[in-house]
Amino acid sequence: MTIQAKDFSNREDLNNHIKSEIGDNLILNRQEGHLIEGTKEELEALFLDKYSNIYGCKVKVIEKV
Repeated sequence: MTIQAKDFSNREDLNNHIKSEIGDNLILNRQEGHLIEGTKEELEALFLDKYSNIYGCKVKVIEKV
């Protein structure tokens, strides 16, 4: 599953979405390849960068189109 950072106004909403939609199992989420994707600015608004992960979901920075 790919989660779009732009869909969330704050980090708490993102955390709650991940826990409710895919769960908080670090190992399983990593194995499934779940991603949080957004521009650098969108991710910074959620206090994330390319080195972050939430409940095993990796963060991917995308370029503005």
